[in-house]
Amino acid sequence: MSDAEAVLLVADDPETLTLVRAGLGRKGHRVVVAGTSAQALTRIRAGGVGLVLLDLVPSGTETRALLDEARALTAPPEFIIVTAEATLDSAIAAVEEGMAGYVTKPVDLPRLEGITARVFERRRLQRDNTRLQREAADRLAETETLLRIAGEVNTTLDLREALRRVCRELARLTGADTASAYLLESGELRPVAAYHVPKEYLATLALASLPLEGQGFQTTLWEQRRPVHSDEIATDPRFSHELFRAFPHQSGLLLPLVFEGEVVGAFYSVWWRERRRFAPRELTLLEGIAEQVGLLVRNARLFGDADRSRQRLEALNEVSRHLASVHESEAVLSLIVNEACRLLAAEAAGVRILAGDELVAVARTDSAEAIMSRARIRVGESLSGWVVAHDEVLVLEDLAADTRHDPAHKAAAVALGYTSFVGAPLRAAGLTFGAINVFTKTRRRFTPDEIALLSAFADQAALAIEKARLFAQVRQHAAEAETLAAINEALASTLDVDRVLEGVLDGVLRIVGSERAVVYGLDEAGTTLHARAVRGTGTARGFSVKVGHAVVGAAVARRVPIAYPDVRAVSLPGADAFYPEHGTTLGEAIKRQDYRGILAAPLVAGESVHGAICVYWTEAHTATEQEIRLLTALARQAAVALDKARLYGEAQTQRTRLAQIFESTSDGIVLVGRDGAVQATNHRAGELLDFDADRAVGVAFADLIAGDARVFAGLRAALDGLEAAAELT
Repeated sequence: MSDAEAVLLVADDPETLTLVRAGLGRKGHRVVVAGTSAQALTRIRAGGVGLVLLDLVPSGTETRALLDEARALTAPPEFIIVTAEATLDSAIAAVEEGMAGYVTKPVDLPRLEGITARVFERRRLQRDNTRLQREAADRLAETETLLRIAGEVNTTLDLREALRRVCRELARLTGADTASAYLLESGELRPVAAYHVPKEYLATLALASLPLEGQGFQTTLWEQRRPVHSDEIATDPRFSHELFRAFPHQSGLLLPLVFEGEVVGAFYSVWWRERRRFAPRELTLLEGIAEQVGLLVRNARLFGDADRSRQRLEALNEVSRHLASVHESEAVLSLIVNEACRLLAAEAAGVRILAGDELVAVARTDSAEAIMSRARIRVGESLSGWVVAHDEVLVLEDLAADTRHDPAHKAAAVALGYTSFVGAPLRAAGLTFGAINVFTKTRRRFTPDEIALLSAFADQAALAIEKARLFAQVRQHAAEAETLAAINEALASTLDVDRVLEGVLDGVLRIVGSERAVVYGLDEAGTTLHARAVRGTGTARGFSVKVGHAVVGAAVARRVPIAYPDVRAVSLPGADAFYPEHGTTLGEAIKRQDYRGILAAPLVAGESVHGAICVYWTEAHTATEQEIRLLTALARQAAVALDKARLYGEAQTQRTRLAQIFESTSDGIVLVGRDGAVQATNHRAGELLDFDADRAVGVAFADLIAGDARVFAGLRAALDGLEAAAELT
């Protein structure tokens, strides 16, 4: 029995009509009547007829036409022949026509009711089977879709391509015309893949991001993590964003992509003209698919994290290898900025370091040439200067929208189309001396891992710069030591004071690099300095300065090196003192000289001060630590050389005086050392002892007088005379 389908009785016999209608009605069947084949066909086409009782001849023309047209319908009814002419031929004809039954008149109601019940039961079973088959086919299609998606999830880590394939499967499963995938980044759904996008909309969909905040679907999609769909997108207030108006379509489905309880993206399916509605079961299935794709996102992100970690480790290892193998920083810094740019997916990167009170660009990617066009900037100026001044990482997601920092610092970057910035300080020995910066043209929210990577690059850059500095310092010190050793050797090669002074000047010009220098000597009274050697300056030899006056006098008085960047800009010690030999004050005399910058170092050897060395520059010049160190070292060497020359001069003077004494006496004198060698003698001794006085020095005295009895006799006599004289006294 069926509540949905009726029994159509096609007959014009009143008795049959009444009997059948009453009998089948009692069994719960709804019976409708048609008097002709044409009426019956009209009623069948209207639908709702499951069984036709046909009181016509099976082989008749009308019956034939009715059967052909009825059976051509999508869901044709079944037929039972009711006839008063029960013959074998009519029964065979009914069977051949595929009739459900054959009833003779007068109608046997119990038999008709039984046949009718079996027909409707069979049709119910057929409908159930069809429904089950359809459901099975749907389940199979869904299963196949799930398996294909699972295959994509488990067999590929290319997130973009995998999402494109998932879009294709979603379109096939739901019958969508177009499907696209978005990932959540910086509060926006950004397109990453799509399937079957019309060419005229490809550019729009490929570039357009969809913000979550302020959208009508935000609560359902973001907080409840449920799909949002509509079959009237144009008027649905939940889909009011301009993106949905950019490509008019009838229906849409926004399916959240959930990973570990959070929305990480979404799929958007489009039906251009179809009004597509969804049953709860369909939405449940789609949510399950989205959960599977969430695994894909997880796997892809894990792989991406692992791959990024691998790339970062490889990059850091490569930088470390370069650090270990090279001593110059340029190649290492170039590698660092390019790797930072690549691994952070940035468009430009560069490094600035301190040089005095300015930041100097020392490395940059080719793309950073425009944004780092200024070779020098001051600390605190621009974003790099801010990083150095504050000694902390600076992250700006939107340069133009940022209100915390001086717009002037960001103007160049914004003008060149850059949107995001991250900078990290370079540190060594607890001091910040530079910054590494990265710029992107797309808006970026830098992750902690990315910031940590940039900080690691900053540490490596600092190490490279510090290593290069130390290596250069070692080389410089070695060169300085070689230069000072050579100068010392040259100074030690002579004991002539004038030659020593000229050698000092040669050394000064060699190590300091200036072309002007003067060596001052201190007089015996220790009160006045006199220019004794001059090179490249208008200072006259003999130019005098009192100890404590001017730069050179102050250096001698304090026994420390003293430097003035510009002697014309300050009042020097003793500048007002009048110098008769100069005919003016010391200050005026100095102003007549052709120099401005000055560095003076005292010539100190032990407790003695011999004078000072002065180096001059025609322009204002701040002496560097290196210049001060080198001049001080040279001054010490010069003081020792001058001290040796002085001692040698004194020794020579004493030798000359001793020789004069020896030669002026009438006595013979021989000085013999402890080793028995003659140290000195005069010609009178040679005459008395009969030896060549000019060749006697250094000869053993015993060898000099060996075999000469007269000498021993004379020597004995002399000794005896000395003993007698001693006794008398």
